[in-house]
Amino acid sequence: MLAALAMTLPALAAPDPLPATIPDRAPLPTFDELHEQYARICLNESGFSNVADQDGILQALLYGGGGRRHNSRRTDRWGLDHRKLMTRMLRHSPRTFPADSRFLPLDADGRSRHADRQTALNRWTSTFTLDCSMPAGWPIVSPDDPAGTWTKYAQRCQDFTASTRNLLQGNTPTACDGQPTTWGSDDDVLRPGGALDSGWKEIHCDRPPDSKQTCALKSAAERWRSSSCAINTFWTWLEFDDEAAAAARRARCKRARPPANPQPGR
Repeated sequence: MLAALAMTLPALAAPDPLPATIPDRAPLPTFDELHEQYARICLNESGFSNVADQDGILQALLYGGGGRRHNSRRTDRWGLDHRKLMTRMLRHSPRTFPADSRFLPLDADGRSRHADRQTALNRWTSTFTLDCSMPAGWPIVSPDDPAGTWTKYAQRCQDFTASTRNLLQGNTPTACDGQPTTWGSDDDVLRPGGALDSGWKEIHCDRPPDSKQTCALKSAAERWRSSSCAINTFWTWLEFDDEAAAAARRARCKRARPPANPQPGR
């Protein structure tokens, strides 16, 4: 049911009109707050089990600000800049933030509008917590027996939080064959005028025992059941592959450049 619900929704929705960063005066996000929000994004995009997607999403968040991983004196022992990473999650996936999140730079009316924009999927994934208790929004997608259906995900939820934690802490090496800067659906990449026709390069994050060749032969349903074949597609702006070109591009600040949350071909 989880997979079927997610597959009916667009993989790359238009971003909500939010300010570009979390409030300056907000206390720095803790590691657990980063982990919880990252987990919500992964759930929203590909459910509990897809480690390939979890890996690709994290790499895109780490490198999505300009082709290189963020470096700062404010990083923790895992090399994560908490404010920058939370800001990038807010830029790319604002609807996965709960309406009462302290990281949403919105007043009461804005929070109400934010909740109205959320889909049924957003409303339960945005209320997911690391203790794996039933999310407040789960009854929206399972109204008949929410507690009963949620218990079926208990072990998968524990495995999921462990997997996302290990990736965030760097304990699980990335399998991506490049540095993705964003992600979306197959249509965003392959359709005429899409990413490949607009100056973007596809990055593959499929994991052993699978590969990009074996995953390409699988149907969408088979990829949803897999943990090693990415459901989403990942890409990077071509000039980010070359540091000199990337530096030159950043210097041309008045010329066209990819936005913080690019949507190729749209």
